[in-house]
Amino acid sequence: MNKRKIPFLFFVFGVIQCMIRTMFIGAIGLVCALLGLIMRNRLSQAGIVISIFWLLISILDEIRICHTIKTTSDNPQVNEIFDKLFGEEQVMKKTLDEAAERIIKGEKKDEK
Repeated sequence: MNKRKIPFLFFVFGVIQCMIRTMFIGAIGLVCALLGLIMRNRLSQAGIVISIFWLLISILDEIRICHTIKTTSDNPQVNEIFDKLFGEEQVMKKTLDEAAERIIKGEKKDEK
């Protein structure tokens, strides 16, 4: 394995992206939970279990993606890209940090 570090913010954005991709499971869970609360039956518990399952699927999928990024590939071009983004240079972390600073300061991309 290389010394590639995945920024935490990258992981969080990945989990959110996975949740958006599997929104159908989440919608079923939320509908079941709401119907269970309205009708006062065990459907709310099923909805909560489905929603937790949805969150766990998203987290496990992102862990799998991060593991793929950290492992060495047979393709040298893929290794070069991942080493540049997540290796010693940490281009991805610098980009995320700059974006977070701009959001906090309220700057637009074109302004400097």
